[in-house]
Amino acid sequence: MKASIIVPAKNENENFILLLPRLKKVLKDGHEIIIVDDVPEGTESIVKPEKNLRVINNHTFKGKGYAMKLGFQNAKNDICVIVDADLSHSPEDIPKLLELLEDPSVGVVIGSRALGGSDEYDPIRAIGNSFLTLAFNFFFGVTLFDSINGFKAIRTNIVANGLKINDMEIEYEILGRCMRKGYKIKEVASHEAARKYGVAKLFAIKHGYKFMKQIIIEGIKYRLGLD
Repeated sequence: MKASIIVPAKNENENFILLLPRLKKVLKDGHEIIIVDDVPEGTESIVKPEKNLRVINNHTFKGKGYAMKLGFQNAKNDICVIVDADLSHSPEDIPKLLELLEDPSVGVVIGSRALGGSDEYDPIRAIGNSFLTLAFNFFFGVTLFDSINGFKAIRTNIVANGLKINDMEIEYEILGRCMRKGYKIKEVASHEAARKYGVAKLFAIKHGYKFMKQIIIEGIKYRLGLD
């Protein structure tokens, strides 16, 4: 199963030096890496395009969701895997995500921090993520443990077009669309490491509100049978 590895990035050049060798080590022929670069000066001094490695320069920063959509639209393979550039996600776990997508009934596989642990969790994040996941489970009648983590593998037909969100709450737009298309969502244990360089772009209160709002929107659409 071949995958397009999409790495949305903003000011992550120092992390690329460590991330790319790890990605290349676990990927087989036919996989591709797509870096969506959201910095004005670009990553050309750090990342050189090569076979199965492309850089999309997105000089107008509109949010992580917008960068992810650019990656989806340029993906050549049937599966997309989202990997954050900050080294918090484990490329070595990508084969575990892809393995569950061998089942045609599964549309998304999440790398779960609730099952694999996290070096980044503080009490606020832990409580917030648990609350959001409980809300998602309530609306969709599923049992997930870490619905919000961005490390996931997705069937490209779910996300290739029609997504509207430009910010981080696109994570729930993707899960909602997956459920409405009749696919299942699965999880595998994956450990979240602490960010190596740079600063986080997620803010608990600001994005927590947006996440909750999107869960409600997606849940209502699912309950009413809307697309």
